[in-house]
Amino acid sequence: MAQAKTGLAKVWQIVPRTEADLINQLLKNRGITDRDCFFNPDYERDSHDPYLMPNMEQVVARILKSITDQEKIVVYGDYDADGIPGTALLVRVLRENGALVEAYIPDREKEGYGLNNLALDKLKENGVCLVITVDLGITNKDQASYAKKLGLDLVITDHHHVDLERLPTDALAIVHPALPDSDYPFKFLAGGGVAWKLAQAISQKTNKPSRAQLKWLLELPAISTVCDIVPLNDENRMMVYFGLKVLAQTRNPGLKSIYKTAGLTPELISEQTLGFQIGPRVNAPGRVDSANIALDLLVTDDEARAQQIAAQVELFNQERQDQLKQIVDEAMIQVRADNLFEAPAIVLRGEGWPGGLIGLAAARVMEKFHRPTILLGEGEGMLKGSGRSIDGFDLLAGIASLKNLLTTYGGHQKAAGLGLEIGNFEEFKNGFIDFAANCLTEEQLIPRIEIDAVIKSSQVTAQLIRDLEQMAPFGCGNPRPSLVVEELTIRAIKTVGADNTHLKVQFVEQELDGIGFGIGYLAEQLKAGDPVKVLGCPEFNVWNGVERIQLKIDDIRLVNSE
Repeated sequence: MAQAKTGLAKVWQIVPRTEADLINQLLKNRGITDRDCFFNPDYERDSHDPYLMPNMEQVVARILKSITDQEKIVVYGDYDADGIPGTALLVRVLRENGALVEAYIPDREKEGYGLNNLALDKLKENGVCLVITVDLGITNKDQASYAKKLGLDLVITDHHHVDLERLPTDALAIVHPALPDSDYPFKFLAGGGVAWKLAQAISQKTNKPSRAQLKWLLELPAISTVCDIVPLNDENRMMVYFGLKVLAQTRNPGLKSIYKTAGLTPELISEQTLGFQIGPRVNAPGRVDSANIALDLLVTDDEARAQQIAAQVELFNQERQDQLKQIVDEAMIQVRADNLFEAPAIVLRGEGWPGGLIGLAAARVMEKFHRPTILLGEGEGMLKGSGRSIDGFDLLAGIASLKNLLTTYGGHQKAAGLGLEIGNFEEFKNGFIDFAANCLTEEQLIPRIEIDAVIKSSQVTAQLIRDLEQMAPFGCGNPRPSLVVEELTIRAIKTVGADNTHLKVQFVEQELDGIGFGIGYLAEQLKAGDPVKVLGCPEFNVWNGVERIQLKIDDIRLVNSE
């Protein structure tokens, strides 16, 4: 029922109940064994020594030498909501230490991801001596060699997959938690998280900013960590947990301006706010114009300028939403017209699809049809694009298996970018689909929702919601609890939203309300009086100062419908 429009019904996969206490069951489902550490993050205990990171001592010494000698430093960051906050963090910390530092964010359309030789030429001409990357560089072997020839000292800080064949061995140093020789205890930091460790290491040497002042910057790696969808456990959980507390009382003029233009209430900011409201706004300028606008917003200390930039960012965000909808609509037409969802993977190309939005569009198509999806935009005889993957399929491995057809590629198991000549498209598409066919079973191509537990409607109480909220922040590795609520009867049901895409339900039991985003089509299949079970999670809905319990609905089924 949940995927009626695509013919893909989701399988409800309920985890066997072994614990009488629901919270204990949720912890067990997530493999969490240390209850105290989980529920009580501690900054000191949960912060690993930054000097356990490979080459950190050497890098900090080089940075301090640049500061002493007043050499020009450039922080070269990625153009997304991981790299931009990480870049802003390092720029702030280096300026606090008296460094002559500027930032460089490559143009997504003209330069693409990572280091490039033209940018390095420009930096050298401008008298830069030291380049520090954030969230990029780990595969830029050739560019690192070029930087060395130019006489630029290059420090790579990154967290992406380490490919030994493309490792930038000519860089002055690489700071990466998962290098082969790394003793760092936690390997899954975001790019902004690695930048945070460098900031911590500098602070420990100079006390600028002090330990207390540095904590006020945790909001930036928190944005990076949530938006890059890295596991929210260990050090990442600590950064997001305390970062959210800082965000609620931020001193950053740019973030305060975002709150104002986006209509956000600081005290109510959560990891969902970061992922679905703040992150997209940080991303928006780089997707439709220049990422430097977002960087300026996070770096400026001028309140008036911050308000001007935030207003501009809001316009870019609306433009991003409009363009994204157009790409997704065009892609959906292609998929449905040719029944492309019958194959184990989807590979599409479209004229005029901007690279800055293709990854987001690929994610929407992937979620709709539950297939590894690659979208490519055409331009000047080339195709550039991004892919997103389902669980159990290594997207990067699939792309790398056809690297002889590509001009560039890189990324993760779940998300990757690539470029190729138009003439190689058909061979690449067929090869990628064949790779997926050899890796994926029919069972893996059926969308599944893993459900934590089944509860009765009478168990949906304010106390239950408060207990569930203690498990936040939610994200990769600690998903929001997914519960089936039984013994419910529909009192009223309707669609809401501009396009009637959302579902609003009132239940007889406890006068519960429910809201389901993007599942408005279910209203055609349900009616008042139907006995149902609901998949979702109970939460508080605050409206005009009144707090009510509601169910956030992911799916609804008639009782005995299976």
